[in-house]
Amino acid sequence: MASCLEIAKKAAYEGGMIAKRSFCNVKIHNKTEKDLVTSADLAAEKKILQIIRKAFPQHGIFSEEFGKENYGRENTWIIDPIDGTNNFAFGIPLYGCSVAFARKGVVQAGAVYLPELKELYWAEKGKGAFCNGKRIHVSKRQPFAKSLILMDACFHHGEKNYVPLVDVFAARALGMRNLGAAVYHILWCANGKADCSVEFLLQPYDFAAAALILEEAGGRVSDLEGKKYSLETKALVFSNNLVHEEILGMVREIRLQ
Repeated sequence: MASCLEIAKKAAYEGGMIAKRSFCNVKIHNKTEKDLVTSADLAAEKKILQIIRKAFPQHGIFSEEFGKENYGRENTWIIDPIDGTNNFAFGIPLYGCSVAFARKGVVQAGAVYLPELKELYWAEKGKGAFCNGKRIHVSKRQPFAKSLILMDACFHHGEKNYVPLVDVFAARALGMRNLGAAVYHILWCANGKADCSVEFLLQPYDFAAAALILEEAGGRVSDLEGKKYSLETKALVFSNNLVHEEILGMVREIRLQ
């Protein structure tokens, strides 16, 4: 039987390739006023679910479009068929397919495929992080003043201090970018292109695979208070570890105002 990691890699790759074949040629629908879903999301998800159910029919599922099936079982798969759907829908080639396997609420293996870059990232707990078979590591840049931070630039998060946080991060970092997809933000911290990211209103499928990859690349993930995170944590700090405490300090500074 294939390992959970091998199934995660296969599912992420095949789901991502379905999305790529549909890029710039999809039907688009609104789930909510600011949240889109495309025919490619549904097709990619269907393929991913087929692969997982064939290999592990008793495992639970939590997927962005499909929802939950036996979620809460000891063994659960967490899936985002297209992270960065809005990018995808508008023809912006920054999107990815994310598949993670968790046991008792802790991610053990994960894979993310970035179709337009032809990059397959994966990690297994305790065994390092890889991109296309090559070991990856976080950057060694510090302090925060020399860092590139990636951060979602939407303003409907419900985090009352979101705008002040954006202001202080932008003023103190070397640079700030918004790529429109959480997996890009997290993975580009993992491969050293960027140094940190702060994300709000997360769902487990937004970060489950990518967070493990970052940690296995030498990075750190925590909640906004620096505490250990879970799959239910909604706001997270991702970093190369070297600038993590500075970020947490700025969060405390803004929240105390």
